[in-house]
Amino acid sequence: RVQDGMFTIGKVLEMATKLEVPLSKFSESLPRKAMGYERVACSWDKKGVVMRKMSESAQGHEASFLDGVKIFFGNDWVMVHPDQFKPYIHIFSEAETQKRAKELVAEYATKIKSWMRND
Repeated sequence: RVQDGMFTIGKVLEMATKLEVPLSKFSESLPRKAMGYERVACSWDKKGVVMRKMSESAQGHEASFLDGVKIFFGNDWVMVHPDQFKPYIHIFSEAETQKRAKELVAEYATKIKSWMRND
């Protein structure tokens, strides 16, 4: 998995140049991904609980802990990120389909709300 956006852009430009393909045509061949997002209200004192529970739910999955907790499900993922300045938790997802992206966000929004109630 590539973590550096600038590196990725450089590699895409390099490949398009080597293949002598206009960038517009090259981008048409790239796989399309759907994104999901939801913001959940979360009091400051519950953010730690949510992130700990999210870390626990990552066990057994490929995960990244940069800027929050991101859990991979094959080519799909969900990321939970606490807002630094406001009492919110942000949930992002990326999936093969819009339906799956929405399902991931909804699933984790439900979990987060449950974790906040049951702590």
